[in-house]
Parts: sequence; C-alpha cells; structure tokens
Amino acid sequence: MDTILVFSDTFQLEDSLKNIPITILKTSSKAELARMIVETDDLKILIIDIKEKTGLHKPFFYSLAKSFPFLKVILITENTIDDCPSNFSQLHRDKIKDKLKPVIENTAPVNSGNERRKFNRFNWPLKGHLLQKGKQRRTCNVRSMSAGGAFLESIGSPPGTGSRFLIRIDFQDFRVLTNCEIMDSRHASSNLPAGFGVRFTDLTQASAQIIDRIVEDALINALLSPESKPEIPSIGDEELLTASFDML
Repeated sequence: MDTILVFSDTFQLEDSLKNIPITILKTSSKAELARMIVETDDLKILIIDIKEKTGLHKPFFYSLAKSFPFLKVILITENTIDDCPSNFSQLHRDKIKDKLKPVIENTAPVNSGNERRKFNRFNWPLKGHLLQKGKQRRTCNVRSMSAGGAFLESIGSPPGTGSRFLIRIDFQDFRVLTNCEIMDSRHASSNLPAGFGVRFTDLTQASAQIIDRIVEDALINALLSPESKPEIPSIGDEELLTASFDML
C-alpha cells in the first residue's frame, strides 16, 4: 500500500484523508521526517502543514527539493508563498476538502514508472576516474552517487552508451573500484549539469549496503542542516574488511 508522509505541527488533516486507502505516517520532527523519507519504499506524497511558515523554512524546503527531486510535495498554505521549489504544489487551506483527495489519487508513487530509483542518491564533491585498457584515463566530477551507480559531469563528448569501464571514486579514507556500464547522456537541468550515468556492474552486496547507508546519513544531514557543506564520508577499518573497498 502507498504511503503519505504528513509533516505538521497541528495534524488537522485526518478528516480529509480518512477515506483514502493509503498508509499515513505523521511527524512534527525534521529528524524523524528525514529518516521516514529515506526509509519509506512506497512513498507517494509528502504533505507539509505548518501554520507558521517563516523564512527559516525555505532552506529546509529547498534542501528537500534538491535531495529528493522526484518527491511530490503538497504545501498547505494560508497565502501563496513565493519562490517555492518547482516540485512543491501549494494548496490553500480552504481548498483541502475538495482538492486534496484527487491530487493524492492522481499522483504516482515516487518509486514507480519512469521515476523508479532503486537507491537513494547524494551529491558529494568527488572525482570519478574512468579507466579502460590502452586508453587515457578520463576524470569527471561525480555529481550524484548511489549504491547502484553515479552521475558524472561530462566535459566534451560523453562515452558511448553501453561501453564499459573500470571506475575509481575516491572518498576521504577509501576508494570504490568497480566495473561499470555507461548509460544514456543527459542535458543540463535545474538539478544536474550535462553528463551521463554509470551503472556499477560488480559491486559486492556488502559494499552496496555501506554506500547506501552513508548516502542515507548524508541525505538526513542535508535536510537537518541545509546550509552546511556536505562532508566527504569515511568508514571504519571493520567496514573496509567486509567490503570491496581500498584504503587510501
């Protein structure tokens, strides 16, 4: 069953949601909300219902939009708020009874259709090195990374779709070294520059679990401290022994 997250300081939407066959999770804590977003597999919509919306909320809103660009967000408002992120829909409180249910019913879950994402992603200031026998190493900025692959910023023409490389990505005290397949290139958007995706093809399960965990931690920290610069993560010696990582 699909899930709706409600971030609210009043929780007055029960009557509008009671006849919708959906799981509803509620919280008034940013920390708990961040964890719910990261861990909920069948997430459909996030509803934000905070009566006192100040300028302090805008960094949080934009951090949500940047970290989860495919997440549909409904912002309950008394008056229209300027400069909201593009994936936020504003719904006036007087219109909740008539419009909230149709919006929910007509929205596809985040992890369905063309928007399916097997892993959470995060953007650290990392370098990715593409290696191929007999050819010069190609170094790109890593603009988004998950346990399933990464998005690399392209300088010049990207490699051909379907071509295979060995990729090395250096973190603070370890490096990821795995084979990868080049995916389709993409034009620049509001969230990412022009570039191409790579799919990791032989990352071990232990390595994938560790990357997924540090990505989740980074996403949560970004939501709780949206103005802080992301720190390049490190991992302990014990985790290095269980994963296919090399220590730097």
